[in-house]
Amino acid sequence: MSAANDWNQAPLTDLVRYILEKHHEHLRSELPRLHELLRRAVCAEQAPAQMAEVFGGLWDELDAHLHKEEMILFPSIEQMEAFETAGAPRCDMPFGSIANPIAVMGTEHNDASEAFAQLREITGNFSADETKGEAYRKLMEGLKALDADLQEHIRLENTVLFPRALALEGAS
Repeated sequence: MSAANDWNQAPLTDLVRYILEKHHEHLRSELPRLHELLRRAVCAEQAPAQMAEVFGGLWDELDAHLHKEEMILFPSIEQMEAFETAGAPRCDMPFGSIANPIAVMGTEHNDASEAFAQLREITGNFSADETKGEAYRKLMEGLKALDADLQEHIRLENTVLFPRALALEGAS
């Protein structure tokens, strides 16, 4: 399925797979690449050390966030949907309501958005000064693209996946 699909109607499992394949894999490939470009830019004094600090904190938080979604939240959503589809009674979740991990993920989404807001501020909205070279331009382009991808990722989870999972839990 693509982003053009109606995720409000598709099975939650399909939406979870889409998020994993499109957004989680993209983050896993881009974060190390951008980190290396940023490291070079800081060493060449083309980027402030503060930028590396913000990016490093963002990477650490996103790494833990993705792990929690992949190991706890997403399998729980898929299990809820499978039980609902089969007409079987649902097992109790170890964390109580699905609302609990969703609330944690929402807070972490806000934190990631704030980190990108800080990066936009530090970089003048990811503007690339021609005097800083090709590597810096690639860094700015990569950060801008990653920011856009992350915002779409967050939008899909916050406005489609999470509300639908909460509604599914409430339907039982």
